[in-house]
Order: sequence, then C-alpha cells, then structure tokens
Amino acid sequence: MPLTCRWPSIHGPWARLSPTPLVLRALSSFPHHTTIMLSIPLANLLSSLAPYNGLLESCSVEQLNLFLRLTSHLRPELDLHIPLRSLEPPHRLPQYIHIFLVEMLQLDGTIILQLWDALKTLVWSQGTGRLSEEEMDQFDRVGSKTLRKEEKLGESI
Repeated sequence: MPLTCRWPSIHGPWARLSPTPLVLRALSSFPHHTTIMLSIPLANLLSSLAPYNGLLESCSVEQLNLFLRLTSHLRPELDLHIPLRSLEPPHRLPQYIHIFLVEMLQLDGTIILQLWDALKTLVWSQGTGRLSEEEMDQFDRVGSKTLRKEEKLGESI
C-alpha cells in the first residue's frame, strides 16, 4: 500500500540532519500531497546522492521519486541482466532501459547514469514497486515507441 506523505515541514529522524538549503528548497517544492511507493529513509537517500556533485541540482524531487519507482518497477526486467543467483543490482542499466528512463524523466543521459550508480543499491533493497494508472499509461506510451529496424525481433513486430 502506498505511503501518503505531507511535507509542510521536516519531522522524524531526519530532522536532526540539519538539511542544507538545497534540500529544504527541494522539499518545499514537493507537492503537498503525493504518493510515494517506496519507503526509503530520507537520510539514506541523501547520503547515497551526496558523493555526486550537482546531481541534486540536476533533477527535481518529482523526477527523483519517479526514477526510484520506475527502476523498482523494472526490477524483474533488470533481473534478466544479472548473473544467476546474484543478489547485486546490475552495474549499469541496459541501454534500452537507460533510453526509456531518459525519455520518461526528460533528463540528460548522464544524470540517469549517475542516479542509477548512486541509488541502485537502495532500489534493489526495495523489491518491485508499483506505478499509478497515469504513470502506467505514460510507461506504455514511451515504452511502445517504434524501435530502430535493427532492434526489432522480427518483421511482424
């Protein structure tokens, strides 16, 4: 069941973190009522993103939230790209998933690479996520775009 959060101010265990002005600005821009499908502690999220200079400034909280939910939703597909019995996420996203995320999130490909590198362990620890109906419609629209001729599996596809 999705967790519904309201962000009028910062409360809970992360209130002790003394968030930077950038984090406070990002949280204040977050919709006052939004559905978050993953339960990742904010402190873990911020510490995973901290080593990547400029990454927080390059995407909105909504894009970050959607990235987490999309990659979690794509977990069964990503499982196909790891060695059998491996418990680790793939080191890199497959190219077709990378391109899909670039189009879905309207972010530069470098940002998607950095987001995956920073957050893959958190995504992997969450299991498979769910998307809203509206997001599933967008997922289907973007994911169903015609592939290049050399990427088609057969003439009838």
